[in-house]
Amino acid sequence: MRGIFGLQRFWCLRSSAEAFVLHASLLNRALNVSEVAVVIIGSYDNPYARASRYLERVKMIYEGVDCSFPSTEYFHDDVYSFFIFCFHIKDWLKSDTRLNISSSDVEAYIKDHIELQLCADICNGTKHFIQTPGRVRTGEQPMVYRSNATITTYPLGSGITPSGAAFKSSFGINTNGEVVDVLALGNKCMELWSLFLEEYGVVVGSRESYI
Repeated sequence: MRGIFGLQRFWCLRSSAEAFVLHASLLNRALNVSEVAVVIIGSYDNPYARASRYLERVKMIYEGVDCSFPSTEYFHDDVYSFFIFCFHIKDWLKSDTRLNISSSDVEAYIKDHIELQLCADICNGTKHFIQTPGRVRTGEQPMVYRSNATITTYPLGSGITPSGAAFKSSFGINTNGEVVDVLALGNKCMELWSLFLEEYGVVVGSRESYI
């Protein structure tokens, strides 16, 4: 008999991974199914959690952030950093000996999803400037650009933002004659990795405080 929602293994992202394991175990016992196979990974030692945090930074830019940096290129850096860490999830999955995941399974999964291939091309293009011919997975090197950028200034002493100004922008990706929104692509990539981790019973913990 299969587990909850037809899955034998589970994944979740929450502050108490141990509580999740107990909850999953009790559910399976109540339904008279086999124990869930779970691998608990701390948030500090894997790029999945780091990519999630960078995606939150990108979301903040879309909503508006303080202009505390000397250049808007700092915000561009957050976008590229997200895609770098998002794609490097594959290297972690291949190398972490706690996980029973083969390199071929990871590569096959990426090959089956154009969103992860696009993430790969942005990541590798950022690192290498010009990729080796034949290495671009989507056929053409995608380019990230800023769109609908605005800077709002506030009266001195208003206290609305520390610097007295706020920057807000969205970002697009030119790829094979089409435009893809950065935030939409980022959300989809993380959703796909979440499903992959779920399939292999990987639990990624998170921290809710600095302590």
